[in-house]
Amino acid sequence: MFQNRYVELLDKNKFLRSFEEVKAFDDALAVLAQDLDVNILPDLFLIFEDKTQQPEVMWGLVHFIEDFSVEEELHAFIQSAPVLLESAQEWAITILTRCFDQANRFYLRNLLPTLPDVQKQAVISLLQQTANKSRNYKEMVDFILS
Repeated sequence: MFQNRYVELLDKNKFLRSFEEVKAFDDALAVLAQDLDVNILPDLFLIFEDKTQQPEVMWGLVHFIEDFSVEEELHAFIQSAPVLLESAQEWAITILTRCFDQANRFYLRNLLPTLPDVQKQAVISLLQQTANKSRNYKEMVDFILS
């Protein structure tokens, strides 16, 4: 449960508007990295913010999340997708495209029909936005949605 305090620090500093916020963000992420806990993963996705002032620092959170298994990452991503649509669409699309290898596309394709409607619609919306980014993404998204 000590991790909740560090997740709260990440959330409080996610706009990364000053050196102090960047340091607090990095320090909290470093502490969390010492003990990966899948239970905090959905909360970590809620840290993403498209209006952050230091996107290169936010990439540390992307890499941290990628330390979890892809299945854990996708399940947590899906839980968080409705909120990500509101404040972190660009980060959500970035994360989604990083999960587009062949095995993950099959996994997501099979998982999508089993999701509650709110989550399913959020993921579909993010997938459709991703498809608009490039022809390659469109082909991958079409496969997932087929």
